[in-house]
Amino acid sequence: MNCLFRLSQINITHISLAPIQHEHLYATDNLGYIRYRKEINFSTIKKYLLSLFTIFVLLLGGCSSDGDDDPADSKINISGTMSNALIDLLNLDQTNILVEVIVNGGTPRACGNLSVNTTSGTYTCSIALPAGSQTLTLVYSVIDGTYGIVQVAETGSLVVNVLEEQPANADFTTATITYDDDDTDSISNLVELNEGSDPEATSYYVGGNVTGMVGTNAVLQMNAGNNLTIAGDGSFNFVPAVADSTGYTVTVLTQPGSPSQTCTVNNGTGTVSGANVTNIQIICPCVIGFSLIGSCTLE
Repeated sequence: MNCLFRLSQINITHISLAPIQHEHLYATDNLGYIRYRKEINFSTIKKYLLSLFTIFVLLLGGCSSDGDDDPADSKINISGTMSNALIDLLNLDQTNILVEVIVNGGTPRACGNLSVNTTSGTYTCSIALPAGSQTLTLVYSVIDGTYGIVQVAETGSLVVNVLEEQPANADFTTATITYDDDDTDSISNLVELNEGSDPEATSYYVGGNVTGMVGTNAVLQMNAGNNLTIAGDGSFNFVPAVADSTGYTVTVLTQPGSPSQTCTVNNGTGTVSGANVTNIQIICPCVIGFSLIGSCTLE
């Protein structure tokens, strides 16, 4: 409970408590200090102080509470397990993740005393709630050094029956998790933060497919600086995703070895145009044993 007051709050500009041989105990509204003049009879002053004490009690009765110390509230112990995406990709703990609670569809409130086990992904925190049936939803946000507080996920709802002044538990271990995508580019905020791109800016991947590769340790390069190691046939994407209208040039920086192959690039140059680029082809010659027989073709 927070309460600040002084005598001036009740508009007292002067209190003449009683004459004591023409000497007065008085109060002013300057700073609310109580002063006296010369020597006074302390047995009489005691009665006056009791009167002032009564005034203070009345003032205290008018103080308002901020709601956090309401004795009718109950402590709700919240627990759950964060996904591997949250713990592993961003190496999060209680210093860089924020867990908030939405109560009955209201404004998110911080869940206090957060503790995160970065090995298992389990966490605990708590919040005070009034008695009654409360519908709780958790919001996970990342505290990022570049982009600030970014909401990355939201859980499904859990109903808790809160009894007055009795602690209760809310276990979100099995709750569903929905990942947020602020810029609606089909790349979640969490993935964009992990890859180093702006979660509020629409981004697109540049990628394609590799065919015929049987060697190892091939490296593709985009725009003479973004390198991507390729393990074999299949789809690929350069990360991070790039902004719309970004130009790109993809080359083979390191050809595969064991066995050696010479791969070529088709559709390796272009400009991102409102969608992911998926048509870049990395074509490698087929190998029978250790003999190259030309380009592989799919019938």
